[in-house]
Amino acid sequence: MSYTVFVFKLADGKMLLCPKIEMDDNKSFITETEFLYSDITLKNRIVELIDTHKNVEAWQIDGLVHMYMHKYGTNNVYGGSYIKNREVSVSDHIKFITEGINELDNRRDVYHKLKDHVCNHDPKNIEKYNRLATLRDAYHIDRNIINELEWLRNCIYTNGTDNLTKYYSCINNLRIVHERASKLFNLEQTIFHRKPDLFFDSRVLPYERNHVHYEATHDDKLEPMIKSFELAIYTMINREDETLFDMEQVNIQEEIDCDILRQLI
Repeated sequence: MSYTVFVFKLADGKMLLCPKIEMDDNKSFITETEFLYSDITLKNRIVELIDTHKNVEAWQIDGLVHMYMHKYGTNNVYGGSYIKNREVSVSDHIKFITEGINELDNRRDVYHKLKDHVCNHDPKNIEKYNRLATLRDAYHIDRNIINELEWLRNCIYTNGTDNLTKYYSCINNLRIVHERASKLFNLEQTIFHRKPDLFFDSRVLPYERNHVHYEATHDDKLEPMIKSFELAIYTMINREDETLFDMEQVNIQEEIDCDILRQLI
């Protein structure tokens, strides 16, 4: 398949080469091109079309870029594989030929889908999404803590454990999760939540258990303490899931694309 390659001059004098299958007299063609290369053109707008090359095969596009680089300087030309990087490998060339061209066409489809409907999108949706993303990060925990707590419970109800590395890692993770949850949701935090080892050492470590003749079945403080950690864990998980659901209601890529178009139109 052959392309027409359009050569544009940017505001700072640099060149941008853009391939397209057919000639286009559409007045929005420059805006379309700026949308395709918005990482460049939002700060460096297209000034004019200065040249056109017809019947260029996909594998020839980078060669055409090289020709302009030779004339204007390597750092003064964008196009083909040379959009973000000045040093491009053979695999980058191949990726542009096999995927890059299609990605440009897909972005064109997005442009034509959105260009007449930008006003239907609320710019505040991006702010909303970003606020939700911040909340998601605040609520996020490593959910393996559920398995760690169950392992801890099993150790207590059996013979304890000599695996100090795993035990103290679990204790520290429980401390961190409960501390974060208590700040976010005002959960009660006792000295045993701040320093779980004070509570669990005598219930988990064999020499401590033996010293106090520990029996889990007679320990009426054990399950309430474990459940307090479970409350912290599942509160964080549930709030994260709720936030993720709210985030999924926002088509963030479409909102970002509309924001780009608002700046270009």
